[in-house]
Amino acid sequence: MQREYFQQVKITNFNAASAKYMFNICQNLVKYFDIANNYIWIGTTKNNLIPLASFLKNHEIFLFKTLTDIVVYDVPGKKNRFSLVYNLFSDNYNSRIFINLQVSEGSPVNTLFDLFKCADWLERESFDMFGVYFVNHPNFRRILTDYGFRGHPLRKDFPVSGFYELFFDSWVSETVYQKIELVQEYRNFDFPSPWSKKSFIN
Repeated sequence: MQREYFQQVKITNFNAASAKYMFNICQNLVKYFDIANNYIWIGTTKNNLIPLASFLKNHEIFLFKTLTDIVVYDVPGKKNRFSLVYNLFSDNYNSRIFINLQVSEGSPVNTLFDLFKCADWLERESFDMFGVYFVNHPNFRRILTDYGFRGHPLRKDFPVSGFYELFFDSWVSETVYQKIELVQEYRNFDFPSPWSKKSFIN
């Protein structure tokens, strides 16, 4: 009865009704929920991430069986500097839902690989670019940068020019790493605000 009703109503009504229904069923898993631009946004905690994702994937009213993306936001000054947004899609209802999770630097997050196989690459990318660590991941290694790369390029406190440069040294016939040397005076950036005018004044 409930499933037939949600299939007949419009997407906006489906989102509003399903959000309230979901919040009533799993209040202990959801910190908050909101509806913006006809999409459901819900917040959760690390311990509740897997139960909530499993509920949204397998419940017949939702059936969010596809993990489309994992987006990471970095705000260095916050206690929980990383915001992970899981983008789930339901083919049955042509609808999306976003799960928001706040984590601190170095705090591990449970992998969703057992629920969504595509989480393999998405979580590796989040670790490579931001340093978010996922536990119980079957193949946890870098995916976009070199194996010897140091740091995480998309962190807000990572310098624009990086710390090291990689190049092929013809004298030793191998690829080498070395610290970047900025000899031009105008490239002496101050990392907190690299594009402000004072950075270019000697």
